[in-house]
Amino acid sequence: KAKKTVKEWRRYLETVYKALDWGTLKDIDRTALDAYLEQERRTGGKKHKGRGARSCNAYAVTWTAFGNWLAHTGKTAINPVAGLVRFDERADRRHVRRAFTLPELQGLFEAAERRPLKERETNRGSKADLKPETIDKLQWLGRTRALAYRTAAFTGLRWNELRSITIGAAHLDADPAFLLLEAANEKNRKGAQIPLQEDLRNALKEYRAERIKRLAGDCSAFPGAFNGETLFDGLPGNMAKVFNADLAEAKVKNSKGNDESIAKTDGAGRVLDVHALRVTFGTMLARAGVGLATAQRLMRHSTPALTANVYTVLELTDTGAAVNALPAMEVNTVEKESCNGE
Repeated sequence: KAKKTVKEWRRYLETVYKALDWGTLKDIDRTALDAYLEQERRTGGKKHKGRGARSCNAYAVTWTAFGNWLAHTGKTAINPVAGLVRFDERADRRHVRRAFTLPELQGLFEAAERRPLKERETNRGSKADLKPETIDKLQWLGRTRALAYRTAAFTGLRWNELRSITIGAAHLDADPAFLLLEAANEKNRKGAQIPLQEDLRNALKEYRAERIKRLAGDCSAFPGAFNGETLFDGLPGNMAKVFNADLAEAKVKNSKGNDESIAKTDGAGRVLDVHALRVTFGTMLARAGVGLATAQRLMRHSTPALTANVYTVLELTDTGAAVNALPAMEVNTVEKESCNGE
């Protein structure tokens, strides 16, 4: 992780000094850097639509740290970029996600399960031409991916957190069943016990038994022999391309009963990606009437505001139902007349 950070910081530094034609430390100018970042925010980035506030702030943080190092080591008298402007990241969210509907989730799970074998048949011939072991491998890949999506949507686990769960960390016979997320693998480095819905627990128990059987091969596995192996078999770290292909394959029924594709981006510019599965979990909690404090704990957020504002995407149908739950005006009129003694 440290090597990755060093590489990123070096890129931030090199990008700026090359763009501003800085050749020596004396060339470093905070005003010029402020202007550069403001211009990048407006017109930089992919397709020149402007960089997000978070991206620009990453440059500012890197250069501020570099300036502090220059001053601390005596290479400059003071930090030459002290006081760089920071942008409001909350007011400049570029990647707004939406929640899946339940039919969309089902369509995604089914597509993920069938796509590996279907794709191989399309690219390399019919199913009859494939060896039984190849068919089995592709079906297992699809089953793994579909269950991983399902687990993410019904636990709120981030993708890398999900990949870190081991067989030994799946306490599926406990009451209630839970997945143990180690502190080293959680974003906030605290660790957590992730409770499981009953249907998901049963699906994971079946999958775990098959996973251990495949690991053991022709041998009998000792209890706990594979506890250190990941629960999900071979999930890649970067899921963007795979997820997009699964989403493109997924179908839902429209109002006329015909199959319809799921849009990657909706009319409001909101997107569906792997992390949208976590957004879906938060939204389903809200729709189920789970209190904000409990939802915050389940989402493992630092503040309830983050749970409410970012990970709870309620639609008009949800808020409309809430309004319709208010007392009818006729009842209020009767109560008022009663209070007036009429």
